[in-house]
This record gives sequence, C-alpha cells and structure tokens, in this order.
Amino acid sequence: METRTFIASGAILPQRELTRIVNEVSDDVVGFGPIEFLLKNPDVTEVMVSGPDDVYVERRELRNHVIGITLSMAVIVPFLSPRTHRR
Repeated sequence: METRTFIASGAILPQRELTRIVNEVSDDVVGFGPIEFLLKNPDVTEVMVSGPDDVYVERRELRNHVIGITLSMAVIVPFLSPRTHRR
C-alpha cells in the first residue's frame, strides 16, 4: 500500500500531530512532564510547584500562577527534598 493511501486513511498521523505526541511522551519519560515546556522556555527564570495544580513561573522577576497544569504525584514526589520524606 502506498504512503499516500495510509495518510488518506488516517493510518499515519500528520507530521505536526506525530511531533506533538513524540514530544509529549518524551517529556513524560525523560523530562518533567507537563512543566517541561516551561523549563525549556528561555524567558522563564524559575518554576515553583506548590502542589499538583499549584504551579507558578517567574519571568523577569514577575511571578504568575499557571492555570491548566495538573501534575501527578508521580511527577512531584521524586523532586521533594529529603527532609520532606522523613517521619
């Protein structure tokens, strides 16, 4: 079957969609998941995570709450300080 036939049938994703999915999976596997795009942004000087849905970014010394990002505990727990884990 020709590539054009696969594309027309939807069996092959459009390049833009494929790139988005590959980047998303890569960010989840080897990066910081949903906040990876913030960490890659050269205008962002600090990313602060106070909870699963409480993320702040600092750009040029201005702090803003980021809406629409929810982190799972699987993303947050590995980055907690050792003191937080002590009982």
